[in-house]
Amino acid sequence: MLSNTRYRMKRVLIIVCLSAALVACSANPRVDDLDVVRPQPPAPVVVWDGLTWQATTPELPAKISVEQWDQAVAVAAGPSGYVVVGSNSDVMGYVGRIWHSADSIGWTLEEHDFSIGLELVDVAANAETFIAIGTRTGNPNDPVAVILSSPDGSNWSEVSTTAGAWASRVATSPAGFAVILQVDESTQMLVSRDGRDWAPAGSDGMAADTWIADVAWDREGWLAVGSAGDHAVAYRSADGQSWSEDRLPASGPVAGIIDVSAYQVVPGRWATLILGLDREPSCAEDDDWCGKYQVTWSWTAESGWTRLPKANWINDRGYGVEVFPAGDAGFLYLGEEVRLSADGWDWNPVSEDPPSDALTADAVVEGDRVVAVGVPLGADEELVGWFGSGLITR
Repeated sequence: MLSNTRYRMKRVLIIVCLSAALVACSANPRVDDLDVVRPQPPAPVVVWDGLTWQATTPELPAKISVEQWDQAVAVAAGPSGYVVVGSNSDVMGYVGRIWHSADSIGWTLEEHDFSIGLELVDVAANAETFIAIGTRTGNPNDPVAVILSSPDGSNWSEVSTTAGAWASRVATSPAGFAVILQVDESTQMLVSRDGRDWAPAGSDGMAADTWIADVAWDREGWLAVGSAGDHAVAYRSADGQSWSEDRLPASGPVAGIIDVSAYQVVPGRWATLILGLDREPSCAEDDDWCGKYQVTWSWTAESGWTRLPKANWINDRGYGVEVFPAGDAGFLYLGEEVRLSADGWDWNPVSEDPPSDALTADAVVEGDRVVAVGVPLGADEELVGWFGSGLITR
């Protein structure tokens, strides 16, 4: 199992291969399955001709120390526009940050008393409610996971707390919301129909040593992914209580690979993707400077799960990459360049004007717009982070 620290990184930076001296960027020793056949490509999908970034004006928090570094780590679209969450991380402790925008151009900083000591890590929304999650870390040995709710992105209330837990991910669905918590060396999932009343999700059907890293709703229901022992796992549920395993091909160790894990699930219009890692044996001694390799599985109703070949474009981005749902275009990669894929197999470039020049932490596609947050390259200490609002041309 990967350490808890891996999942406390949240959506802050994409991990990329900087040089062979720093991280392993050589070929994955796993041999591709020669019998894998690409499923029939989906019917013609929406294609983007370009992405034009517009200037944004996020309201800046007060600068109270030279160590303060405010980060925007997650974004969601919901009632009354968009919400971005993050926090600062100076030596005096965390302060949660919430920004709200009706148009994704001008951003208002929503300040609340409950933000003191709170590290916000993720946000999700449906048509009626925003849900933000984070952890109070005044005592790192006694964290408290916190769930916040808002009907409009401006007025927030604390609706649930869990002592001894770290908040990790939140997801939305037609059935409500799901939150992943880290509790000691295990994970726990909470579910809610309305975002206010929360209860533990079931674990029937999951292996006892399952570590859940992410959860999302695709066309089949809830899909939770992570690891159990030394292999990657994916579980499906219609109600968040009873689960059945979707077996992933090539999801266990082989010669040269000590374990396999899944860390992100991405529902798309035509397919669902799971992103994961193969790790070399040296990772058992030092997980920071060891060989890791990007893994991607693609699912369609017609083909089930297939593991994409090592030569697939997304698997060549380094490791720990993130992919985002892109509506009728399928999936969006927003890194050193912009690319789209209907099903994870072919990734087609999209021109940017101007180049974003940022490391993307999270992005959401709504209609003709991409709204994203991240870290601007070359940022100085005065910057909050990167707030991107891009118009899509088709």
